[in-house]
Amino acid sequence: MKVVNINAGQETGGALTHLIFMAQVLKEHNIDNVLLVFEEGTISKAARELGLAYKVINQKNTSEWINYLNENNFDLVQTHGPRANFLVTLHRKNIHVPHIVTVHSDPRYDFLGGGIKGNIQSKLNVWSLKHSDGLFVVSSELKDELTKLGINSNRIVQINNAMTFSNDVRPKENHQFMQMIIVARLHPVKEHARLIKALSEVKNDHIFLNIVGDGELRESLEQLVDQYELNHQVEFYGALKSSEINELYRKMDLALIVSKSEGFPLVFLEAANNAVPVLMTELSATHLVIPDEEHGIAVDNSLEGIKSGIEKAYSFGIEQLSEMGLKNRKYAIDHFGPESFYKQMKNGYDLFSKKENL
Repeated sequence: MKVVNINAGQETGGALTHLIFMAQVLKEHNIDNVLLVFEEGTISKAARELGLAYKVINQKNTSEWINYLNENNFDLVQTHGPRANFLVTLHRKNIHVPHIVTVHSDPRYDFLGGGIKGNIQSKLNVWSLKHSDGLFVVSSELKDELTKLGINSNRIVQINNAMTFSNDVRPKENHQFMQMIIVARLHPVKEHARLIKALSEVKNDHIFLNIVGDGELRESLEQLVDQYELNHQVEFYGALKSSEINELYRKMDLALIVSKSEGFPLVFLEAANNAVPVLMTELSATHLVIPDEEHGIAVDNSLEGIKSGIEKAYSFGIEQLSEMGLKNRKYAIDHFGPESFYKQMKNGYDLFSKKENL
């Protein structure tokens, strides 16, 4: 089996983590895989550092990258991200290899807040998905949403996100008051503003919110914190390296995932790896990652739901949240490790590499 995974090349956060993890898992199982990117950036840098096969071809050199796909005996072309999805689909007639797309989130919300340009980009991405040979999705609910867009369910395979977990949990730093963390780009779909408003309505000076990530909403969110007089409770860290985020998790009691829409959040896995429980609104993967009340806090996807979830977490106390975090970690290790991920990927590859299944 020989696969080429294509991406624009400048991913950060969960997308970067997923692509590199996937490449490592495929390499460990002797799947011949190349990361093809359209520009030097985070993906090529990480691939070099880890000894992963990669190639950089400028997207404007259309004939060069199309020839590369056709002349290297690939069994599958797999794309990640709207730009790669669109470019491969646009030139599909000239590419003689089956094309599959990995879909991490509801495409209707990927360009939320982007105005007319965002609306056009969203429609082009959905068009790309409809014209691919197959789709990998990260939750059953996301599969349902794509079928509503007119995509045949037989062309959709669910593959849960996963990660390689550390052998041990580093000891937590002692702290007196409840510390919450949200790790997400500052984008409308992540609902930071609603979270800040919910915290303001909780009216508890002993609950602190740590916001990790950057984006176009940074200034407006800082103004919102000022408006609600929460400067003593909310801290913005900007974008951090993975090592810095893991260090921050050592003093966290609760991770927050409160998006408008989400596929299978890698933030859940990162929190679980650090034995931090998750408060998560009703999203496509909520019941998959929080099977019951012992493993996390699932709440209604609303302002009131988030508010009540924070209050519930506070009522548990730091010690009970710590116990919940350990259960969360064990559950994640049992269900979302690299071996499970590889088996799902291999089954999907075998299915879509057979022309009679396309």
